[in-house]
Amino acid sequence: MKTIETVLNVNEQGLATIQMPPDVVPGTHRVVVVIEETKQKQRPLDYSSHEIGTWPFGPEETFRREDMYGDDGR
Repeated sequence: MKTIETVLNVNEQGLATIQMPPDVVPGTHRVVVVIEETKQKQRPLDYSSHEIGTWPFGPEETFRREDMYGDDGR
């Protein structure tokens, strides 16, 4: 069994054409078609934000790996 995921365009007459990968041998094959209904686009969540400044750290803190663990990176 082989799974192929692709986009399939269906025309007004209900006909669809698909280009198969070259490793699929010619002949009759049993296929399963799953139609995913398009979902309405959800609007992004709107979270409120609060400015707390640099507390409890100063503006010189970078939190780079080298700063936290030293030169050996551990």
